[in-house]
This record gives sequence, structure tokens and C-alpha cells, in this order.
Amino acid sequence: MRNLAVISAFSVISFVSSAQGVVVHTQEQMNKEAPVPCSHVGAEAWSSLEPVFTYDTLIRTWYLLPSDIPAEQSAPFYPRVKRLRDGRTIMFWQGGQHSSRIYCARSSDMRHWDARQRLFGPKQKTVAGRKTWIRYMTADAIVLKSGEIVVAASFRSDMYSEGLGCGIVIRRSRYNGDWWDKPRVIYEGPNWEPYMIELPDGRLQCFFTDADPKFGNSGTSMIESFDGGFTWTEKKRVCRQFKYYDRQQKIFTDQMPCFRLLADGKTLFGILEARLEPGGPGTPSSYMMSAIWNDAYGWEDLGEDREGPEDRKTNLFRGNGGYVAVFPSGEVVIAAGIGGMLSVKTGDADARRFNGKNWNSDWLRPFDKPGTWGTVEVVDSHHLVWAMDCAEGLQFGTGYLNHKIYAPKMTVTVDGDGREWKLHDALFIGSESPVQAVFRASHDQDNVYLLAEVTGYEAGKEPVLNMSLHDASAKKAGRGSTVSFSAGVSGAAEDTDAGIVISSRKGRTIDGRQGYVAEIRIPKSSVGDAAGLCLWAEVLSDGVTDTFTGANKSKTETWQRIELK
Repeated sequence: MRNLAVISAFSVISFVSSAQGVVVHTQEQMNKEAPVPCSHVGAEAWSSLEPVFTYDTLIRTWYLLPSDIPAEQSAPFYPRVKRLRDGRTIMFWQGGQHSSRIYCARSSDMRHWDARQRLFGPKQKTVAGRKTWIRYMTADAIVLKSGEIVVAASFRSDMYSEGLGCGIVIRRSRYNGDWWDKPRVIYEGPNWEPYMIELPDGRLQCFFTDADPKFGNSGTSMIESFDGGFTWTEKKRVCRQFKYYDRQQKIFTDQMPCFRLLADGKTLFGILEARLEPGGPGTPSSYMMSAIWNDAYGWEDLGEDREGPEDRKTNLFRGNGGYVAVFPSGEVVIAAGIGGMLSVKTGDADARRFNGKNWNSDWLRPFDKPGTWGTVEVVDSHHLVWAMDCAEGLQFGTGYLNHKIYAPKMTVTVDGDGREWKLHDALFIGSESPVQAVFRASHDQDNVYLLAEVTGYEAGKEPVLNMSLHDASAKKAGRGSTVSFSAGVSGAAEDTDAGIVISSRKGRTIDGRQGYVAEIRIPKSSVGDAAGLCLWAEVLSDGVTDTFTGANKSKTETWQRIELK
């Protein structure tokens, strides 16, 4: 048996279970219970996103775009991702930064993608008595409660500078993208970046950058539909930030809108981009991000010369291409391009406080390669997908939501076999290498139990888990409130003093990959018999150290939380 170093003032009893294999679970199998809406409102300070290394994918340009596309449109941009009713994922993108063509593809596993479909392509049309090309760009989509997909795109003609031949067009699919109906124009006028939401009362709201090509004026406007997207209201100007006067005209910004309904069911929160020219008209531009809160059902029409809405924080940080996502448990995620990198923060259910306190730092950056526009989208109770263009194609990946987990009452037989663990509320580590670890917790009158399951390593390179458990009510780690221990495929270092028991057993995942299970019993007396615990863990594998995103071993307030039920 291999002895592992123990980093604790407490001793450990360890033994190795029989060689019989067990089922090793992965993060994809966790959290299968129906999500409880707003379950973590008030506890978001301990919520963070852990990138999932094994889903990090580069989708090459040769797959995304045909070889005969014009050179200026031969790079993919503007990815948008949605989860379909049948469980598959659909992604949309365009060819070129100023596009004519919009494509989509679907995936069953978020690693491999079906053949692309072209949804929109250039066509000739007569506008104001002149023949012109109509081109399509900046598509986004929504999956309605009915399961239908509605994709909206901006279109423009060669007479865009005159404000002619421009608008928003939608296509609808009732069959998870197998078949699409004919395009339908829902708005006419210069615009960019349509974005659509569905409210609880069934209405659809389509926000868009309301552009004025002559003056470079913008702002966000909105149209509504009360019949599922077949008819639409006249536009309202709903978000505007004043910049300066140009030729006796007020010039505004606030563009590229993305809004989500917050956990309270009535407030919309959005991130908007401001294109600013600090030196005045015609001077170099800079981009800042603003945050907007508003009653989803009560948007005020700002008209032609007012700023708004009132509840906003203007020009919070430098960035572009903002996006918002909301988890069922309440956490709000914002994303933007900062210095060309997709940058992400996680915040509370009001979208007022974010875990990274500094807008100029503390961003999670899931990709290594720079790009222009990115997206984030919640696909289930604990997974979010992110995507961004880069020089080689599109970067795609997923993040796992680590937040406070609940330890149910149950007595565990510590034998390295987790089959009696029914609750799938779990924490996850797996951002730095293919090695993954999931952690579950339970307790009885005298003990706390941890179940750690590890996969993704090569034979002979079995990972080691170092863990610490701490009484959440104690300010600092120390004897009587903190215990630390190590586990591996062969159990842990043996001793007889503290009463911690660790049993490990080798096994395989349901798809045949090797792994091991470590089952751990910790006396409650060693952590102060607390109702709330903090967990720190690291995975040591083949020279790589991985831990929970944002966790600092010396600061217990950054550890993951466990509540004993």
C-alpha cells in the first residue's frame, strides 16, 4: 500500500477495500434532481464557475464555413448557443465580422457537431427602385416554452448608409432545427444585434441596437409580440446614454443588448455596450459596459432626446460584447470581451454584487485565445456553455456551477463503494487537466461523510486528493475547527489516533474509463460539531495541481460550503 502525506494535526485510520471494481460517477451524472428555483438566493457568495477541461473544444474554420465563401467572410464570428427541448445543443454563427451568411449546427454531447445548416444567405432585391444585395448578420435565438426555436437576425442592403433595405428577420423551427419555416420580417430600419426573451406571461420582447448610420447615433430599442412572434408592436427606445452634440443633434449610445429575467420573476437585468469617443465626433472610439435593471413589463419609451432607464450603472468597466445568463438557483453570470479575452463573473440573484470585487480584475477567463465576440448560456441546473471566436475557428466549452451543497442525514458504510449515496448534490474540480473529481457529503449523529470520485487519469498516474474540512462558524482554521487529510487510490496514511477512516476502491465509469472512489468518515468533534462546514480540496495529478476556482487555502471564506440538513 502506498502511504500518502497527511497535512493535518489529526491522525487518520486508512484501509484498502477489496479489489472488486465499483461504479465511478462523473460530474455529468450529478445534480439529477429537479432544480429548486431560487434555492441559493442569499448564499451566492460561495458560488463559482469551474471550467470543465474535457469539454474545451476548438471547432475549426474548415468545418464551420464552406471553402468557396468570399475571403472577407471566411472566418467565423458571433457564436450563440442554446439548449433544445430534446436535450441537444444548437449553435449559431456568421461568416465574417460584417457577414452575409448565418449558419447553425447541433450537438448531442457538446463535443461533436452535426453538419452545418445555412439559415440566411445573401440575396438580390429591389429597394427604392434600385437593385441591391441583402446581407445577414448578428443572429441570436430563443427556445420558447413550447419548444419552438426562433432565431432573429439583422439584415442590411448596400444602401445601409441611407437607412434603406434594413431590418430584423426571424425564422422559426417547430422540430428542434430539423426544418425551418420561411423568413419573416418583424422590423424595418437600420439596426444591429437583435436579442429576444420570453416573459412568464408569454409575450416576446426583441431588443436591438437602434442605429442611425448618418450620425453614428445608437441606443437600444425594443418591440413586443403577444402572439408568439407573429405580430409585433412599434418600437420603443428603452436604453440610451447621452454622448455629445453633433451638428445640433443629440448623439446617444447603449448597444448590443442582452437581458435576462432575474430570479424574482419581474426584473430584467442587462449588460450593454457603449461606444464612446472621448475626444468628440470622429475621434477614436473606446468601449465601456453598463448594467441596466428594469421592470420587465414596464419599459418607458424614452423618445428622441432622453437618457434612461433610471436604474443603471453606467460605464462600469472597459469591454465589449456583453452577455448575461441566469441559473435556476438564482446566480447571475455576466460575460464580456476584455482585452480580446472572454471574461466572466458570477453574482447574486439581484445582479448587484459579484464575487470578483474589482471590475478591472477578478475575471474568470475560460479560453486561452483572443477573439471578438463571445456568449454564455445556462443549459441545465449546473452547467453553462461559453463560446468565442478566435483565429482558428470557434472556442467552445462548459462551466460547472459550484455552490453550497446540502449533506443529508444518512449512515454510511465506509467501504469505498458509493452505491448507497442517492443524493447527487455535488461539488466538482476539473479545470486544469482531464482529471476530474466530484465530492458529495452526508452526516449522521457523530460523523460527517465525504464521497470523492476521481476519473480521467492514466494507469500508473493515479491522482492524490488533499482535503480540509472547517467549521464555518470559526473565523480561522485551527485545532478543534479544522481537519485535513489525503486520499488516493490506495487509501491514506495509516494511524490510530483521530478516528478518521478512508476507504478507497478502484472502478470504472459507465462508459468504461478507469477511476477510483474514496469514502471518508470524519468525526464531528474534529470540526466543532458544526451545522455549516467549509471544504477545500486539491487534486494532484502528473505534476498538475487543481482546486476549486477562486479557492485560497489560507482563506476559509473562499472554500466551498456544505450545510448539514
